[in-house]
Amino acid sequence: RTRKGAHVPYRDSKLTRLLKDSLSGTSVAAMLCAVSPSSDQYEETLNTLKYANRAKQMTPPQVPQRQEGEHNPLQEQVAVLRELQGTLVHLAQGM
Repeated sequence: RTRKGAHVPYRDSKLTRLLKDSLSGTSVAAMLCAVSPSSDQYEETLNTLKYANRAKQMTPPQVPQRQEGEHNPLQEQVAVLRELQGTLVHLAQGM
């Protein structure tokens, strides 16, 4: 298993590169595996199932959710009113 803060090894493939953000972020991912009952496709099926099992075992790192600044609607309304007041004064001086 990996240590905390250690690099999570990804298989070097196009599929993994496409899914990298989904596998290591806070999102939920589903994986579908195409397998074949044919004996000549045994190796490919086995590799696919092994890869899916490794992807299933990965646990995404805990990403702290960013905290936004306090939302103060009153201050926003005061700023809008001051802007409108400045616009009215500017228009009144132009007449």
